[in-house]
Amino acid sequence: MLNYKIKKKSKVTADSIIEVSGIIREFSVMEVYDNIKSLEKLKRELEPMLKVYEAKITNIVNNHPEVLKLSEDMLVAAYLYNEASVFVKEAKKKLKEVDKQLKVQKKDLKDIAEQTGLEL
Repeated sequence: MLNYKIKKKSKVTADSIIEVSGIIREFSVMEVYDNIKSLEKLKRELEPMLKVYEAKITNIVNNHPEVLKLSEDMLVAAYLYNEASVFVKEAKKKLKEVDKQLKVQKKDLKDIAEQTGLEL
């Protein structure tokens, strides 16, 4: 378990500098808030795009089941299918990473509050 202590308390709680024992890393609570905000924004952007690309895959397969034959017309459909499949795979992987990071960041904030007495 990481241990947190206040290195420099600020009048604005979110600007306080926190020290983590075991590893030396300084950061402000505001940096944690900003990182959480950035990860949540990325998640909000990726989720709808994931749905669009999943729908593309379904549409291409439903309308062009012969996509694997790669006729002249099917080359375009195959390209769109491949593009969407790659995105879906990467977006799902990234969303898992984002969720994991969000969980860790939020737990860190809870631990900081408990160990330092800061009101977060």
